[in-house]
Amino acid sequence: MLKADDGGLIAVYWAQNGNEGSLAKASNIDLYAYINIAFLIQFGHGRDLALNLAGHCDPAWNTCTKFGQEIKTCQSKGIKALISIGGAVGSYSLSFANDGKNVANIIWNSYLRGTDSSATCPFGDDAVLDSVDFDIADDGGLIAVYWAQNDNEGSLAKASNIDLYAYINIAFLMQFGNGRDLVLNLAGHCDPAWNTCTKFGQEIKTCQRKGIKVLISIGGAVGSYSLSFANDAKNVANIIWNSYLGGTDSSATCPFGDDAVLDSVDRHRW
Repeated sequence: MLKADDGGLIAVYWAQNGNEGSLAKASNIDLYAYINIAFLIQFGHGRDLALNLAGHCDPAWNTCTKFGQEIKTCQSKGIKALISIGGAVGSYSLSFANDGKNVANIIWNSYLRGTDSSATCPFGDDAVLDSVDFDIADDGGLIAVYWAQNDNEGSLAKASNIDLYAYINIAFLMQFGNGRDLVLNLAGHCDPAWNTCTKFGQEIKTCQRKGIKVLISIGGAVGSYSLSFANDAKNVANIIWNSYLGGTDSSATCPFGDDAVLDSVDRHRW
């Protein structure tokens, strides 16, 4: 996951052109700070996760393990190797909060640093990627709006009454990762430190009753966020799961109230 202040470091998408050469070749260019292996094109709604690397290899035939050593070569040079999920062609969506958790668990165990010995690891059991890149392009023409960065925009319920939006992204969770406390900044609408955001719990449910998906948006243009290693990503994911998505940790702080369960996470990269 890239920081807002990554200072011009370059990321490249690899694997969607069978003629582009190997992953090791990409790392030898000495230009990239991040290589996004693209794409995990199918996930969610109970579907099996499907990896499509456009002719480089076929996970069904176990031929992607040959890139395990090349992933380690990239990492030995200081290049972060990420699994990119989504893409322009695929079948992916998350239907409910637990669906998101299930997909996250599979990705964690198959590509990151999971502990499930029964998991299928397309790049080999000892190939551990650094993080996940989200390239969500299949929005089906539905309209999403970012809410909470203008304290004059009215309430969340008001946004839902426009009858135009399919998704409302509550923005932003602007600090996370590297051991930092997660910080939610809603630009004057409420202050989690004073427990004043619980007033929006009922409005979240109002949106959902109308069929509008409500997401927590992480990142934004102003903030301090990054994930330094795989376990860091897992820690942040666990906190988000328990605080916003209906997790089972009863000790978690839930800014919108214990019974306000958001539908998913939006990643707003800058």
